[in-house]
This record gives sequence, structure tokens and C-alpha cells, in this order.
Amino acid sequence: MPRSQSLESTRAKLLENKRKQKKYYNRSSKELQPLHNGDVVRVKPKDKHSPWRKGVVERQLDIRSYKIRTEDGCMYRRNRKHLRATKENIIDPDSQDLDPTPLESQPENIVPSETGKTHTAMNVHQGVENAKSSEKNITPDNYQTLRGRSVKKPGYLKDYIT
Repeated sequence: MPRSQSLESTRAKLLENKRKQKKYYNRSSKELQPLHNGDVVRVKPKDKHSPWRKGVVERQLDIRSYKIRTEDGCMYRRNRKHLRATKENIIDPDSQDLDPTPLESQPENIVPSETGKTHTAMNVHQGVENAKSSEKNITPDNYQTLRGRSVKKPGYLKDYIT
């Protein structure tokens, strides 16, 4: 009559085989250093002939997964093995619009009002920043996917309460 092997000996052999495989696999692998928020990195492109893109780590999403913002403003989610830390300086796209004027000369447009109080005219740069923030008009009905597309709920759901 056929007899089955002991369940414990089978489990022990399986664990021993896993241990051996792990040993041989990890022999040539290395642990990558974790990245921190604000670190400048290069992102591996999907096309292997394209150049690596420069970006900044926005935040860590998982153990080896990071959210990256590239120089052109695109957001990517990439695994740690597709990122290379660099010592380059990143050029902030918002800082290119600003005029490098000293802070002391800023209140140059002073307009007296009828009440006698003086008000400074709105800085041109503040208007530019407000325009950029209003471009991404995301409300609870609208949200942005991981790929950057904005999703708007259909009109017939406007009365639906969750």
C-alpha cells in the first residue's frame, strides 16, 4: 500500500531548498540606498536609447517605489532600480519665471487710497503664481490620476451623495 511522506520532512526540504536558492540569488545582488525627499535623481526611460531624465524625489510611496517630478513637471512613479541618485542641481521651473531682484526694492508701486492708507500694488510674480495654481483646478468632483489626467464625474451624478 502506498504511503505518503511525513508532512514535516516535506516542509523542511522545501524550506531548505528556498534557503539555498536565496543564498545563490543574493550572492550577486546588492541593497540600494534609500532616497529622500528632494534628492536629485536620473530616471531610466522606457526606450533604452533615450537619455535618462533629471528629476526630484517628491516622496516615497512604498519600500522601493518613489514619486518623481521631472524638470518638465511630469510626475512618475518608479521603482528604486530605475532611479540613479546624482549630485546635480535641479532647475526649478517656478524659479525661472521670477526676476532676481533684491527684496529691499520690492515695494515700488505704492498707490494711495481715498482713506489715506497706502496699499502696494499686486506684484506681477504673485499674479503668475496664482495663475499657475488655478490651472490645476481640482475639486472633490475632479481628481488627477497617477498618469496626470484629470477625471471629472458625469453631470448626472452631481446630486449623488456618498
